[in-house]
Amino acid sequence: MTVSNKSRTAPQRTRDRSNDRLQEISLVAANLFCQKGYAQTTTKDIARACNISVGTLYYYITSKRDFIKIFVDIHAADIDRWARKINRELRTVAPEKLLRKAVREFVYGVDRRKDMVNFWFHTSKVLAREELELVFEIEHRTNSMFQKIIEIGCKQGVFHTSDPAVDAISIHTLCQMWALKNWFFSGAYTPRRYAKLCADTALAMVQKKGAVNSTKPAKPPAKR
Repeated sequence: MTVSNKSRTAPQRTRDRSNDRLQEISLVAANLFCQKGYAQTTTKDIARACNISVGTLYYYITSKRDFIKIFVDIHAADIDRWARKINRELRTVAPEKLLRKAVREFVYGVDRRKDMVNFWFHTSKVLAREELELVFEIEHRTNSMFQKIIEIGCKQGVFHTSDPAVDAISIHTLCQMWALKNWFFSGAYTPRRYAKLCADTALAMVQKKGAVNSTKPAKPPAKR
């Protein structure tokens, strides 16, 4: 049951506003990290870009490194919402339609947090091992969701691919290119147009004629 804003207690509303503001600050921080580099960006830079004092910024964080955990939490929450929504429709929606929807909505999510996606790829060396493992787990869950859709399509005979796992990773990577190569795509594509391009490409990828359906990854060549 959804709780209306009126029925929330004053402390709950305060926490909600605080969380919303923290997300706004985090998006600004991610943008600065991409522009200037993580090491070169100071808390003073972040506060100035947010039009708040450094003291106010420290109301939300204890150090610059807190943003890494915040980014992981935002990233994970977004993927969780996406995965739950798609998972509910796995058995009721046609695989072609569901793959299009999954790709399209995933691209929109990448667009919302594109600076954070860039941060993971270009600043991984500043992440602690446990932080990297969390990011890898999120990536794995995303691949698994695309793979599930492809495998169902193969079983129904509408998709034809020899390795659903490889195609899932390829589709995932294509979606992330919106963030990683945004300097190129943003001049020619809107998020909606790029999402459609990704969905069309994903369908073409798994509807290859002549491919042998399989729900198992291809075996690596034997060692000589």
